[in-house]
Amino acid sequence: MRNHYDTLHAMAMSEERKISVNGVKGLSPLLRVTGFDVIRNVPVDYMHNVLLGVCRQLCSIWFETPGSPAYIKRKLPVIDEIIFTIHPYVEASRRTRRITEGASWKANEWLHWLLHYSPICLFTTLPTLYYNHFLLLVDAVTNLLQSNLTECKFELCEEILKKFVKDFETLYGIEEMTYNVHLLTHLVASARDYGPLWSFALFPFEDMNGIFKSYIKGPNEPLMQIANRCILQSEVNYPRNRTLQKKVADFCDKINRVQTIGTINTQEKYILEDVVKNNYSNSREFDILSRLKYAEFIYKPTFIINSTKGKHKRKKHNDCYFSIEEGQLRMFGIFQKILYDGHNPYFLYTILKVKLIRSHFWKILNVADEGLKLIRVNNSISKLISFKYDSETYISKLQYKLRVD
Repeated sequence: MRNHYDTLHAMAMSEERKISVNGVKGLSPLLRVTGFDVIRNVPVDYMHNVLLGVCRQLCSIWFETPGSPAYIKRKLPVIDEIIFTIHPYVEASRRTRRITEGASWKANEWLHWLLHYSPICLFTTLPTLYYNHFLLLVDAVTNLLQSNLTECKFELCEEILKKFVKDFETLYGIEEMTYNVHLLTHLVASARDYGPLWSFALFPFEDMNGIFKSYIKGPNEPLMQIANRCILQSEVNYPRNRTLQKKVADFCDKINRVQTIGTINTQEKYILEDVVKNNYSNSREFDILSRLKYAEFIYKPTFIINSTKGKHKRKKHNDCYFSIEEGQLRMFGIFQKILYDGHNPYFLYTILKVKLIRSHFWKILNVADEGLKLIRVNNSISKLISFKYDSETYISKLQYKLRVD
């Protein structure tokens, strides 16, 4: 793996011979910065390297390269059909689009494809050898996105990614060994130095590019337009003790208001039916919550009722599936209501009987005929999203919530 001193040597040779040496073209101005390591101090951005790089490259091989033994273009309708069954969920910033529209996918769509959709969509469509190889990348990136990284996880991910890169050449040929594939070997070192992959990803900067673009209102001097509007925006953050006209103050408050999603009390009360046991207290009366934010994920009851032009419409969504541990058991369910007793949130749910397909991926066998159950939400809860394939329903653990703050 390339290091600082090898790169300095390549730079010197390139500068002397006026040619590219191992992909290095001349001396970098950053060498003037004292103590700067040209390898370790330039972390790998997983958004461009993994999502817009390796993921796109693999899909190009699978769907656009007829000579590849992994070519599965004929399976595209099946994959699109599975993706189309995914109902919206809060953590996905946009409606799920078909893989045939992958050329216009944004980075966050590739993120959900890698972590959540592809393990299910490719399970029966991609040859087993290539599927198992791809899962190495899924598992490594999933682990490196978690906040609780340990040396044990670093070593595991390093081993997984080295195997992924080594086998990549065997499976896809040396012509597919691109720079992005090589950069995967540096991914763990970047996480060791800077933290989880999301903590130094370029998502927030790309997000700001969209904001800056909206500041440009004409063709002349775009940089000055951006600068002027940034200055204007900073001036809006006025001291609270300054006296302003009400209209101006309301306008400034509207600009500066931070929208947060938490528990929203609908002011309704719910009385547990006699057949529903409360194993936690003697209380039978609860507040009803329209949604719950717990451990960064948003949970909503089975259906959301929207009132549009006087008509009520049931909107299906994917925020009501969960799994949770209680005692020594892990249970799976779909909840109909979120209840609150003033101290803890609860789910009023129906038990799902499931079969493990692979890690974090289950097939729903049936809905248990045991009526509604009450369970107290705890830190072991996982949010799940559902898919359908060949008349069967599957659920997958939601691994990660995109951070762009």
